[in-house]
Amino acid sequence: MIWFVSLELIRREFLPDRSGAWLDVLEFESLHSVPDDQMLAAVIESPWYHHDYASPRGDEPEPAPHDIHGPYQLDHVKAEEFVPSRPASMKAEITDWLDTIDAEPGFAIAVRDTLARLVPPDSRIYRLPALGEDKMHVYGWVVGTSGFHEFVILGEDARRVTVVVASDD
Repeated sequence: MIWFVSLELIRREFLPDRSGAWLDVLEFESLHSVPDDQMLAAVIESPWYHHDYASPRGDEPEPAPHDIHGPYQLDHVKAEEFVPSRPASMKAEITDWLDTIDAEPGFAIAVRDTLARLVPPDSRIYRLPALGEDKMHVYGWVVGTSGFHEFVILGEDARRVTVVVASDD
């Protein structure tokens, strides 16, 4: 069965570093528990997901139509592009990224604390792999000079979903 899934943004968190690096967290809740692929598709459809990350995020989602997500044209970001990951792999990838950007100690601690809070050991996690330069929008090169690391964490009850993006501009 295919559901129409409506997501409500319940929390936003943005952690900036003076180097231009940042961690962005969007936490959503759905009225229905749905299969993972449908939840990933609902995240992509959310207007809060349609953001270039090259400009500050406002208090409202980007006005429609906005066909960009991070460095990519939105039509190239599909649920089937996401690959399963594990909590330890997610934390290791973001920790490696923190090491390569030479993050301020306070930023690195805040990121690690945020991940510890958001990622229980039994989480179902999906990672958006690099989609390639041919999938980027005109100014997509501005975002992610040290990598664009995106993960979607699905809650135990399959009604809560959290998007975590670690990158820079």
